[in-house]
Amino acid sequence: MNNKFKSNIFAYIIPITVIVMLIAIGFSVCIIEVKEVISKGNKSVIVKASENNSMFMNYKLNDNIQYMKHISSIFNGLNDFKKEDVMEFLNLEEKKDFLTTGIITSDGILSCTDGSINDIKNKDYFKKWEKTNEDIITIDTDLKNGERVFIYITSLFHHDKIQGALYGTLSFKDIEKLFISNSKFYQQVETYILDREGNILIGSGDLFNILKDNNIFSYHDLDDIEMLKDDLTNSRDGAVFITLDKSKYILSYSKISDLKDYYVLSLIDASNINEKQYHITSLMTILASFVILIFLVLLIYVNSYRNRKEKLIKDIAFVDNITGGKTLTKFKMDIKEVLVENMNSSYALVEFDIVRFKIINDIWGYKTGNFLLKHISDILENKLLYKEMFCRVRDDLFILLLKYKDKSDIIDRINALDNSMRFFDNGTKEVPNFSLSYGVYVIDGTEEDINKMIDNVAFTRETSKSDCNEFIGFYDIRLQSKLIKQKQIEDVMYSALTNRQFELYLQPKYDIKLESCIGAEALVRWNNPEKGLINPIDFIPLFEKNGFIVNLDMFIFDEVCSKINKWKENNIKLIPISVNISRINLKNVDYFIKNISEIFNKYDINPNLIEIEITESAIFNHYDNMLEALLRLKAMGFSISLDDFGTGLSSLNILKDLPIDTIKLDREFLNSKDSSKKGEIVITNIVRMVKELDLNVICEGVETYEQAEFLSEVGCNNAQGYLYARPMPVKDFEEKELTLGLMKDVVLIKP
Repeated sequence: MNNKFKSNIFAYIIPITVIVMLIAIGFSVCIIEVKEVISKGNKSVIVKASENNSMFMNYKLNDNIQYMKHISSIFNGLNDFKKEDVMEFLNLEEKKDFLTTGIITSDGILSCTDGSINDIKNKDYFKKWEKTNEDIITIDTDLKNGERVFIYITSLFHHDKIQGALYGTLSFKDIEKLFISNSKFYQQVETYILDREGNILIGSGDLFNILKDNNIFSYHDLDDIEMLKDDLTNSRDGAVFITLDKSKYILSYSKISDLKDYYVLSLIDASNINEKQYHITSLMTILASFVILIFLVLLIYVNSYRNRKEKLIKDIAFVDNITGGKTLTKFKMDIKEVLVENMNSSYALVEFDIVRFKIINDIWGYKTGNFLLKHISDILENKLLYKEMFCRVRDDLFILLLKYKDKSDIIDRINALDNSMRFFDNGTKEVPNFSLSYGVYVIDGTEEDINKMIDNVAFTRETSKSDCNEFIGFYDIRLQSKLIKQKQIEDVMYSALTNRQFELYLQPKYDIKLESCIGAEALVRWNNPEKGLINPIDFIPLFEKNGFIVNLDMFIFDEVCSKINKWKENNIKLIPISVNISRINLKNVDYFIKNISEIFNKYDINPNLIEIEITESAIFNHYDNMLEALLRLKAMGFSISLDDFGTGLSSLNILKDLPIDTIKLDREFLNSKDSSKKGEIVITNIVRMVKELDLNVICEGVETYEQAEFLSEVGCNNAQGYLYARPMPVKDFEEKELTLGLMKDVVLIKP
């Protein structure tokens, strides 16, 4: 360790020594130049102070004129304009900083809010306003007390026509307050206002006590008097060194842009510069020594600091803060190495988590939860074999790399580990019971990406976790492909509905004896532009699960209503169409009825042309909601058909309680008829019973003439199935089954 420390110190000593020398040289140069820099800096400060005071002055002047313009804009937009209203407004409105406010008429008469009236038509500022109608800011004597004041004039408009001018005055004392306030920021800086002739008008310092007649040009000991005069005469800003009363000063002057021929003058005693020079150079010397000392200290500790930092980074990246085991990052690094070195061995990834771990944390607390995680980690650390490993991925999720011989060996290993992890010694404190859910991915060489392997085992665990019958789930690419396919369908189902990729198909219903079409069932087909027709079995169950079937049901119902309405407009004989309604709609009956009503009311059709078809299983799952929905549908005039009759456990009870019009026999009845005499007896008696209840009956799934003949013999006169027609697009249905005002007959050929 000492040799390593010495080696590292030697590696750093040369560059750090060079840095220390450069710092020392740099500070030496700075100290030599500091006087010049400070001198320029102080001059820059006084110039900046002068510029800022000029800016503050401009802001103050402009703020007041903007206030007056705001008042003018108020009266500009009023319907009526009276001078008395303006005067009253000026009396009521806050006067800002003005001493006096008033109105000037076009003939030069000034009426003030204090009641005084003055004739100012001979004043230069009135003549200038009268000539230009521009805003005026100037310095003149106050009409009341004769003091020097700032005078503001701005035009007074009504409907954009000049009605005179607003007048206001500002005391010099307000500006002095501004300078005094600003001097707190620029310490030791005195501020004044002077005119082009050098007269000092306003000030915050003692210059009035030094100068004769308050004129800076009257003091003949100025070093740069001619430069100052020339700058003021030619409206230039500048800065000069002057001697006043045997003291050196830096003087800066900046023109007030909003006040012609006037300047802001800033003054600072140059003796302050020497004090700052000494103070700053001393501080720089101390700072240089301190910086060098810091580098020497860093030289001593840099190596140990780097080692501690590297260890900390490794711990964060590779050591789990709860279990003390590997992190996922370290696990990925190690597993790659193990798989490469043991290519002839069989390995599997196993991922598991604690079922309802959040509930354990909520009830028992996080301390107990962390205890369980550490317990599991300790068991795995002791039970895993050579070249096997594990890590905690996150929360309660663990992943293992296990050797195996065959599938049963994997299951045996997992069962053994599971028993050990869920077992606690008698001396262990009270802990909650828990169970684990496992997913297994067998590494067979087809996948080389470690991240992909981990994704696969995570997918397997999630899948098995959702299946209550699965304790250990093995990766099945077919299931994953199915879920991916379902996800792809869900990603496009809304856009498919918007783009009308779902199409209405109709399957005819026939009168067996008359051999003629008596109606149709509305079905849906998905015509995807890339994949073509998608089998309903691939999307209907999925839509039932995710709730999108509600949107699709309403779309098909709308299509059916629209189609019947068009048949009516084109004088085509109308036939009833049955529309399937999913059980999902029954979760909110009010919302379902509202949607049905809104769609149906868009069209001028008879409700008896619409048959609402529900499945028997939907009734038993949502009986109360179903009863309410059917009663409300019947009240609207729709007929009700019960689909898949005979598949439920209590089918007969339904017939006497629900407002059903038609019973649709499930195709399984025909299959039972073909297989036994008992099947025929069941069908015969069901048809008889349904007729005695005064209900219509139809059988679906009729595929042979013998089946149709049997149904006719037992009194079931209506049928639907491939014997008559497959589901077809609406256009084909219209061409095959409908003509203008007539129904085509269909002829069945006996075998």
